[in-house]
Amino acid sequence: MAQGLFRVANLSLFGTETPSEEQLLQASVARLVDDATPPTFIWATAGDKLVPVSQSTRLGTALAEAGIPFELHIFEEGPHGLSLATQATAAALTEVNADARQRVDLAEAWLEKRFTLSLNKKSNWA
Repeated sequence: MAQGLFRVANLSLFGTETPSEEQLLQASVARLVDDATPPTFIWATAGDKLVPVSQSTRLGTALAEAGIPFELHIFEEGPHGLSLATQATAAALTEVNADARQRVDLAEAWLEKRFTLSLNKKSNWA
C-alpha cells in the first residue's frame, strides 16, 4: 500500500513514479530555508507512510541552523492526511487520533505566542 501511495505522490509531484535524486533534492523544503523564511509550526506522525518523518526533522534542523523560530511536534501514530484527527473530518477510524488532535491546540498556542497583537487594557467603550 505505501509503495502505491509513493508512486501516486511522485507521479503527481514530479510527473514520474521514479523521480531522480536531483528532483527529490529540488523538492526539499528544508533546502529552501533562508533568512526570509517565516516562523514555522511543524507537526507530523512517525506512522505517516507517505511523507517520512525525516522530512519534518530535516526542516526543523534547517530552521534551527538559520535561526528561524519554529516549533516541531511528532506524534507516534497516525496516517498521512489526518486533518483535524476528529470524527468530523475522518473517512475511517484510523484517521481519528486523540494524540494528533492536540496539535490544533498546540498550533493555536504557538500562533498566539508568536503573533499576538498588542491590545489596550481597556476598550474605549468601557
